[in-house]
Amino acid sequence: MKKSLFLFVLAICTLSSCVPPLLVYPDACHFNVCNGMLYDYKIYDCVNNELAIISSSSDISSSSSDEAVSSSSIVPSSSSSIEPNSSSSVAPSSSSSIVQKSSSSIAPSSSSSACTTANNTGTHYCSNGVMKQYGYVTYGGETYKTVEIGSQIWMARNLNYKINASSGWGVCYKEEFPYCEKYGRLYDWAAAMGLPFKCNNVYSKDDKDCTIKTYQGICPSGWRIPTSADWDMLYRYVDNVKGGNGKISTNTGTYDSQTAGKYLKATESNGEDTFGFSARLGGGGFPTNMYFYYAGNSGFWWSASENTSGGGGKHAYNQFMSSSDNSALGGITHENGLKQNLLSVRCVKD
Repeated sequence: MKKSLFLFVLAICTLSSCVPPLLVYPDACHFNVCNGMLYDYKIYDCVNNELAIISSSSDISSSSSDEAVSSSSIVPSSSSSIEPNSSSSVAPSSSSSIVQKSSSSIAPSSSSSACTTANNTGTHYCSNGVMKQYGYVTYGGETYKTVEIGSQIWMARNLNYKINASSGWGVCYKEEFPYCEKYGRLYDWAAAMGLPFKCNNVYSKDDKDCTIKTYQGICPSGWRIPTSADWDMLYRYVDNVKGGNGKISTNTGTYDSQTAGKYLKATESNGEDTFGFSARLGGGGFPTNMYFYYAGNSGFWWSASENTSGGGGKHAYNQFMSSSDNSALGGITHENGLKQNLLSVRCVKD
């Protein structure tokens, strides 16, 4: 297989008029072959059939300390089911994050060497047929992998940042800790935005305490709660690359894709995880009676964007994906859009 792949690469390079350097170095056509896979020659080398990262690469900007995972764990607050103080707000730690940008890679040839999620490792992931290196951000005692999708960089899992009970809701599904490890925490909208709890019931423009000065919310420094426009950009990119199907919602003006969910969901959520986004479906919750619903079947993620078309300021847009179909919907504002409800958070880099 490797010999056939090399001969195929040789043929491609011959047609590309780069035969002379290829006779000396097989990476002259901008990729290396290692264990039957193609890798960006600027980032990777193949030593004794083992993939190695070229330490001088300018695309990797963080130091080795970025990859250190804190030994501390997040423990849910014992008072998480107590009604939060309406006058409090939450702010993330100022020493929260160090970011390593995912390295870029060229598209593989049309040969059978294109990677799949089965090739993912602890340090590399397959992004639409090309192996890339994860970035990292350390925050709140946990290390999150990050992935580059189009022009955006996203966390590769849902946020699991512990907040004080007085700052709003940030709880595990069914208030059971193993769900936090799998799906991240569920937050009310105001808590996610770092605003007082009362902001769940008013438009941000109508109360000076609820003014949105930044979209950072409870995300690390340099990251933010994605707006509807951020989610739209993600869905449109996936649809454009994969030839998907989407349209603007006549009710909300947001972009709804009928196919992007297939490529963004984790494999365990009946998706293909084509870009490393690994959307796990963490369900949601109603804080009034601590009723939780649909974990493993449906996922809801907050948007920083409020629904200003009605509802007295009590609604914000959220995103929806289901294990039963391939859609990724960006204009959900019905009962799951009530700001007081508990939904997942996924951070995007500024």
